[in-house]
Amino acid sequence: MPSSMLGILSALGAALVWGSSDFAGGLAARRLDSFQVLVAAGVGGIAVLIPTALVTGEMLPSWTSLLWALLGGAFGAVGIAMLYRGLAHGSAAVISPTAAVIGVALPVLVGGFVEGMLPGQRLLGIAAGMVGIWMVSRPQEEIYSSGPSQEPPPAGQAISAHKKRDLTQALIAGLCFGGFFICMAQIPSGSLFYPAAIAKLVSAMIALVVVRRKQLPVPAIYNPLALMVGVLDAGGNIGFLLARQLTRLDVAAVLSSMYPAVTVALAWGIMGQKVNKLQFIGIIICLLGVALITI
Repeated sequence: MPSSMLGILSALGAALVWGSSDFAGGLAARRLDSFQVLVAAGVGGIAVLIPTALVTGEMLPSWTSLLWALLGGAFGAVGIAMLYRGLAHGSAAVISPTAAVIGVALPVLVGGFVEGMLPGQRLLGIAAGMVGIWMVSRPQEEIYSSGPSQEPPPAGQAISAHKKRDLTQALIAGLCFGGFFICMAQIPSGSLFYPAAIAKLVSAMIALVVVRRKQLPVPAIYNPLALMVGVLDAGGNIGFLLARQLTRLDVAAVLSSMYPAVTVALAWGIMGQKVNKLQFIGIIICLLGVALITI
């Protein structure tokens, strides 16, 4: 099997695992704060990645790879923090899909600039994938609020101010997610588990700072669901790293970023949550994008 096809399969595997991680994280966040989940998830991920690196005999990363992993982990943590902050105080209908598409668009632009433009069919597949990601990421309700304990914002200019704030937060989150993809893509072939563990450590440390600032208790590391979130997320990181080493950055980023479709499908199949028409169409368009990129 050609290495590019293995890269595509690895990216799709990353989407599958990341989507499962987000679904499990949503369940864990019913009892814990989201950042408490991230701390425990960091422990779970590191507990799997470091032993795996030792068992496989992976060489320690170079200083350059170490710096890229540190920067990627920081970007990922800040992106998640900004996304959660936006979702807590703004419109999920604006923040989620905007951050998702910006997070994909940035590595697509970098990949096209560095590695050249893709053939027309694959380029169409990437475009379809980005549209599908945007549609799947949209929630069912489009309600603006200024926070759970505050009154709804007044009409007119106040609504515009909230929209501007939401778009700013979505832009920062999306740029950070794109930065994560680009930084982790710089790690050379053969280095997987240690860089992923370093990125996970940075993310967990930043989440821990947020937890302490919120004056929340540090989550018990024996929370099975939160630990599973970390294991799944670590698997997604490995899948993306492997995909990037076997195929182009833009292809790896778009296919890996289709994880919201997996999360929505799991929520529908396991929890019985409704899937609106836009999300359903988005899943179909994501599949069409996969087919166009793969063929």
